[in-house]
Amino acid sequence: MKIVVHKYGGSSVATPARMQQVARRVVAAKGAGYALVVVTSARGDRTDRLIELARQVIPQPRRTEAKGEYDALLATGEKEAVALLALAIIARGQSAVSFTGAQAGIRTDEVHTKARIIRIKAEPIRAALQAGQIVVVAGFQGTDGGGRTTTLGRGGSDITAVALAAALGAERCEICKDVEGFYTANPKLVPQARKLPRLSYDEAMELASLGAEVTHPRAVEIARRHRLPILLRSSFNEHEGTWIKEETAMENGQDIRGVVCDKGEVKIAILEVPDRPGVAAEIFSALGEARIRADMIIQNLSRRGINDISFTIAQDDLPEALSVLEPIARRLDSQGISYDEATAKVSIVGGGIASSPEIAGQMFTALAEAGINIASISTSEIRISCLIAQAEADRAVAALHSCFGLGQSKGGG
Repeated sequence: MKIVVHKYGGSSVATPARMQQVARRVVAAKGAGYALVVVTSARGDRTDRLIELARQVIPQPRRTEAKGEYDALLATGEKEAVALLALAIIARGQSAVSFTGAQAGIRTDEVHTKARIIRIKAEPIRAALQAGQIVVVAGFQGTDGGGRTTTLGRGGSDITAVALAAALGAERCEICKDVEGFYTANPKLVPQARKLPRLSYDEAMELASLGAEVTHPRAVEIARRHRLPILLRSSFNEHEGTWIKEETAMENGQDIRGVVCDKGEVKIAILEVPDRPGVAAEIFSALGEARIRADMIIQNLSRRGINDISFTIAQDDLPEALSVLEPIARRLDSQGISYDEATAKVSIVGGGIASSPEIAGQMFTALAEAGINIASISTSEIRISCLIAQAEADRAVAALHSCFGLGQSKGGG
């Protein structure tokens, strides 16, 4: 049994007409000899409307029991979508069955709103596939050990799809959205941006985590662990998209693969904390327990036994981060917490960065020539990120895309 998993985003199933279009694609894939599992997000802006509804009742659901009910509410969007899509497939003469995350055997931990998948008991899905049915699974959700509904966070349907594909031993996972794949930059900002036909797992994970809103980095991480190929493509046409798979020497023909920018960053500084062992551990362990990812961490040089610690987080995490950090700042006798939301993180990504020391200088020169000041810098083997003013973000992307000649077609995609 050759299994393929398809995932469709919210815009792909937003209307009955688009549901029918997805049903046609799925039935065609079934006719090509594949056993089909289809994962879908909630329709259109359904999740956003449910979030707004919840906020009218409780502005910030920080208590554990409130987050549990928040998850139960948000999960209804996907439950609606899978039932409708299954009906659209049945209307085309195929047998289909819809599963919630719990019915699909998706077991998570108990961290509501940011749950992680522990295991998938896929026997019900396998049984339905063996019976010749197309299986439609609600993305974004699972169930914890107590049977409570959990959600995986924004973009969680991509995680569901890749995790199911890995658990089922699928040939590939096709993530179908309103974009055709990864580009060298956001084509809305840089008209010369090119679609990238291939990326390594590491490159795709960096691009996704740094602001390329194409797929979820956790989905790529799961695919890398299981060596599962992902095909990112549009749900509105049949154009070839971007393959994410294990890197080979022939595939990486460019030092820099793409430029990305994240305007949803906040710079936080905890002011005048004691310069002693364990302070940073206390701060970042607490953020980690809340599943808040910190980046671009800087600890200033000690002055009279005190220093400032600054870092960036996602804007969506700011309210919870402040609730976590404020009691720590008080315990440390800090002079307070400051934050700046008018920031952005611009990054270049590519497998050639580690072996090309001149690239960093080229990046900083391009930003300087564009009159863009750098507030802080962080690096890895395949990326360099700079924190800049949010108002300069679009110009920074265009300058770097031009600097590295990414609009020109070269070997390796």
